[in-house]
Amino acid sequence: MPQANKYIGSYANAYSVVTTSEGSYMLQYTKSIWPGSVNFDKREEWQKWYIKKYQDLLDNENLTQANVEKTFTQFIKEVVKIDGLEIYKITETSSSKLEFDGVDNPVKSTPCP
Repeated sequence: MPQANKYIGSYANAYSVVTTSEGSYMLQYTKSIWPGSVNFDKREEWQKWYIKKYQDLLDNENLTQANVEKTFTQFIKEVVKIDGLEIYKITETSSSKLEFDGVDNPVKSTPCP
C-alpha cells in the first residue's frame, strides 16, 4: 500500500496477487485513504480463527475449493474488517469479485467487466 501511495498518489488500487494450486486470487484495496486503525496486534487472534475454521473443514471432510473461498471471504469480511478490501478470483480469460454472503449461502461471485 505505501508503494501505491508513493507512485500514484493514492492508496486506491493497491493489490497483491496470490497463486494457489486451485487458482489465482487478488486482494485489492479500493479506498484512496489509508485504511485507518488496522489492529495488527490482533494477528494472533486472526490466526486462531483461521486455523480453527480450516481445521473444521478438514475434520468434517468439507475441504473443497468452494468452502475454502467461502471461509476466506468470511475471514476478510468478519474478522479483518477493512472497508475497501476486496477479493477477486483471476483466470486466464476473466476475473470475478468474491464476496461472503452469509454462512448458509455460497460465495457471491460478480464477473468483472
